[in-house]
Amino acid sequence: ADEEAEEEAADAGPVFDKGAMAEEDGDALYEEAIKVVKRDKKCSTSYIQRRLGIGYNRAASLVERMEKEGLVGTPNHVGKREILAGRRDHAPERDETD
Repeated sequence: ADEEAEEEAADAGPVFDKGAMAEEDGDALYEEAIKVVKRDKKCSTSYIQRRLGIGYNRAASLVERMEKEGLVGTPNHVGKREILAGRRDHAPERDETD
């Protein structure tokens, strides 16, 4: 009987539902992370974690999202990521001066 109750509780879904407020907070945090990366030209999970005062898992999610969206590259053999966002922002300016 205890086992069935545990299974029913597990099937009930997540205890914390990420609603609209959580999504808005996440977007604001993501925008802040992008600003930090562009400004400091550094991107690592621990760096984002320290700068934004957030947990490791949330910082890792933000960095993964930046990678998926093409703002930063994949980590190299020592874990450093190339910052791609600044290049894209400045590329048209260089083309105009050529």
